[in-house]
Amino acid sequence: MPQEPLEQSSSVNKPESDQSGLEESTISLQESVSLGYIGPLPLPGMMAEYDRIIPNGAERIMVMAEEQLKARISNENYALREDSSKGCMGSLTRLQSAWSLLRLQRFLP
Repeated sequence: MPQEPLEQSSSVNKPESDQSGLEESTISLQESVSLGYIGPLPLPGMMAEYDRIIPNGAERIMVMAEEQLKARISNENYALREDSSKGCMGSLTRLQSAWSLLRLQRFLP
């Protein structure tokens, strides 16, 4: 949107004086409100808006959140199984190495 150039005159940006010598000035305030949330589900009011705008929107969001939770639990269980199997394999490898060194000691003078 193009802006018009400001006209400069003696009355622009100057406070007005009344008969008593007091000056009037205008102060404008602007307030900004921000709303946010953390997590897979929106706030209940927002869920109602989704349901109003998208047919069965709230139910679809709930299903999506439940599937995301199931996937996260599955991934964490897989990671725990992998970590424990790596730990067991490391222990077995160390045990085998120690056993081999003990057997070699018998042949050394």
